Amino acid sequence: MHDILTNGIGSVNKAACQQYKGLAKQLGDYYLPEPQAIMNEIIQAVSNISEEPDDRETNNIIALCVRLGSAVKKSRDYIDAKLESGEVLPEDNILYEEMGGVWKLSQLKELGLFRENTALLQLSFARIDDVMHQSFVDEGYWLDLDTGDIFRTDNIRPYKAMKYIRTEDAKFDLYVVQELYLYPGSLNRRVRWEVSESFTAEEKDYRQALSKAETSISAAVKKAKNELKNTLSRPYAAVLIRFDSIEYAADGHGVMKCGEETIALSDCREYPDACKTLKLIAGGIGGGAVFGGLFYNAQEHRFTLSPFSVVTEKDIIRL
Repeated sequence: MHDILTNGIGSVNKAACQQYKGLAKQLGDYYLPEPQAIMNEIIQAVSNISEEPDDRETNNIIALCVRLGSAVKKSRDYIDAKLESGEVLPEDNILYEEMGGVWKLSQLKELGLFRENTALLQLSFARIDDVMHQSFVDEGYWLDLDTGDIFRTDNIRPYKAMKYIRTEDAKFDLYVVQELYLYPGSLNRRVRWEVSESFTAEEKDYRQALSKAETSISAAVKKAKNELKNTLSRPYAAVLIRFDSIEYAADGHGVMKCGEETIALSDCREYPDACKTLKLIAGGIGGGAVFGGLFYNAQEHRFTLSPFSVVTEKDIIRL
């Protein structure tokens, strides 16, 4: 990172990339998965820009360097505090896992990071090829029908261990979880559980889910801002927002309206054709809420919403 910022992005050549790959491998040897993934992403972006210069890719590299620098600083402060106190036990801090810590459910329970008898509906599901982490991820987003919190489940299957880990699939029932374990974090915490009961979801469950949706785009964007200002956060905030209508311009560009507010719709890598699907069904939806990811577009200086699913009073329509 110091080399790139000192000498300039344009100065990086293939020989430097090979050196960086060696450093990234060392991070993996010490099981520092998140810094390693950021390094791999920087290497890939630098390789791309050396072949075909692009301002967008340059800005991406700068953002990745900021992310890596933040990870280094926060991790160093975290370790120094641990060394000074002599206390090395896990705590409610995302850095524990970012730096290679592996949580046991018993540890989460000891820290009070669990809920009992939680009713969950899955809002969306995607199977992601996470090249930077060298793994496939079966990712589901779930709504707590009592609190309105939106959680995430990740079934991580490393390339090298795929045959030993069973794949997950989309879930359409209502799940009542006896003990729901929460990983450290803020918005869209990752969760796990061992025991649950499933029931056929009914209209009352969908109506309850709909009642938990944000009724203002600006309120949802405010939540996203608070989450995304953390440089170690995920690239988007998953939110559920009510809509009055979904309209399309002559060029096919989609806009969601909620009261007097509007927000542009755009696809993301995990749901590449969601906007096309939404356009096909938009005319037949009388109302409801869109569940999706709020992204900040640094080039255009605005937020966009990537739709993942639509919640109505009778169903959840996956996109």
